[in-house]
Amino acid sequence: METNFEVGGHPGDLVLSEKESKAYLANGGSVMQIDINSYTISNANFINRSFYALGLSTSDKEEYLWGTDAKNYAQAGLALQYSLEGVKLDSFPTGIIPGDFYFITE
Repeated sequence: METNFEVGGHPGDLVLSEKESKAYLANGGSVMQIDINSYTISNANFINRSFYALGLSTSDKEEYLWGTDAKNYAQAGLALQYSLEGVKLDSFPTGIIPGDFYFITE
């Protein structure tokens, strides 16, 4: 099934949480939270911060939203971890221009 709806701004990376029935969309200077059952924006400023890349880590217990800050594209970047309530939990330095996430689950 294909559905279109207007989000405005400058949409970028999109990650899906099947457990929460939510999608998270990097859109300009913020991350939007979208209800994937009703195709409505449930929070247009879920995280009020711009990210270079988004990721979602999933385990049997928890899911976390991740974002990267590429800083000035010439120095080490930063990875930031958020709860699915939008609370920043952790961060750590990365290499230059961190553009993707790869999560291994056991």
